[in-house]
Amino acid sequence: MSLRKISPKRPVREYEHIEPTVRVESAAQPTMTSTEIKQEFIRQAKEVWRGSDKLIDQITVDVVIYDRRTRMGVVMSGRPKAINDILLRVPSHVRIEVDRKTLSMPKETIVGCIKHETIHLGYPRHDEDFRRVAAQHNIPISVNQMEGKGFRVQTKLGSRKYETVSTHETLDEAKAAGHKLAEELRKDGRPWRLRIYY
Repeated sequence: MSLRKISPKRPVREYEHIEPTVRVESAAQPTMTSTEIKQEFIRQAKEVWRGSDKLIDQITVDVVIYDRRTRMGVVMSGRPKAINDILLRVPSHVRIEVDRKTLSMPKETIVGCIKHETIHLGYPRHDEDFRRVAAQHNIPISVNQMEGKGFRVQTKLGSRKYETVSTHETLDEAKAAGHKLAEELRKDGRPWRLRIYY
């Protein structure tokens, strides 16, 4: 029960009872459950990191559903390490954090996100090694890439928001365009920021 103060224009009692309202949202049925996500993560990890089954079997995996800004992420204990396609050291515990909205996405999109997260078992950052493994296994490095939005070169010229200057199919094309744009912006002399968004 909650109480609300009545405005002075209404000559009623000083407080009145307000019935609690139930907000019903039409949520889509989840396409994957937490258990299915966990099983898929282990299956995809063994697919990506072939020959590392014994190491992967040692990992404790939990799935937590949150209201997140990003669709999916992993939190790991310890520092994972890999050389090329071979896992040398894995975390003892992995927590997969999934945004609630992600669960209503098509199963292929969720599996694409899971595949992406399995690469982090060897390469925690989105560095060149990460991208090489992703390309080798045809794994998207972002949801934008899965949805065909490409790699966007964006600038911030004194404003608060980044604006897209160009869109490219590959990261290398976006980097080349970004370097060219950076040279032009340096000549201009105004403050600027540049990023490749994917």
